Amino acid sequence: MARLRWALPGDASRRSELRRIAAARLPARLGTFGLGALAALVALAGLCASLSAAPVDHYVLALSWSPTYCASRDPTREPLQCGLEADRTFIVHGLWPNTADAAPSNCRTRHPAPTRAQVRSVLDIMPSEGLVRYQWNKHGTCSGLNAADYFAAMRAAYERVTIPAGLTTIRKTLRVRPAVLREAFERANAGLPADGILIACRGDDLVDVRICLTPSLDFRDCPQAARRRCRAPMLEVDPPR
Repeated sequence: MARLRWALPGDASRRSELRRIAAARLPARLGTFGLGALAALVALAGLCASLSAAPVDHYVLALSWSPTYCASRDPTREPLQCGLEADRTFIVHGLWPNTADAAPSNCRTRHPAPTRAQVRSVLDIMPSEGLVRYQWNKHGTCSGLNAADYFAAMRAAYERVTIPAGLTTIRKTLRVRPAVLREAFERANAGLPADGILIACRGDDLVDVRICLTPSLDFRDCPQAARRRCRAPMLEVDPPR
């Protein structure tokens, strides 16, 4: 989508002529206030234009450890993820587009919000309609993709990653160092670099595993990976309840 340009086109005489035309169309009683208000609106529109989706340098696939999330949630309110029959381990928290030097969010987009059918199409990997819509609004809008293509990319990214077998069948609390957990993912995923995965924790609880991918969904390193890693000496990884 082309970005809006708020600079007046043409040479100096053309710009001057356009200014006179614009001023002539304003009601005389608006006076200076009207011109100031117009300038503010133009400035605001320019700011909004700057929030449009920028080219994606890489994605971060965030895989949330569902037992940690559900430990503090009422299972009757979120049955798809936290219900007694859900038995969830890793679910997709989000697919986050990043530029070369920023992690944009809530971008302007020409694409409509996802339909109910599109939302439901990813509930098997992101089991919350509220989360699906939230992730689209915050991150999908910055991908440059429409909802269908964004959700397709999310599924492809999820399927690109192999979860270590011991974590898919866990039935009792596992105590593990973050580095060992990271290495288990590296062994399960050929080509995943040591700096291509981040373990996110809260205290000694596993929260997310975040994996960096190119726009074509190949593994790559995560910027500033060493600085952003979990610092807990040991993690407690609880099984689904």
